[in-house]
Amino acid sequence: MPLPEIIAPAWVSRIVAHLPGRPPRLALVLALNTMLK
Repeated sequence: MPLPEIIAPAWVSRIVAHLPGRPPRLALVLALNTMLK
C-alpha cells in the first residue's frame, strides 16, 4: 500500500537527516511512529 505524501515539520527533517542508510520516507515513518507511541 503506497504511503500518503506527508509534509514533515522541521524537527522531523532533522531526525531524518541523522539516519544515514535509510530511505527518507521510511525514516520519516519510523520517526512518526516513535512520536505517536
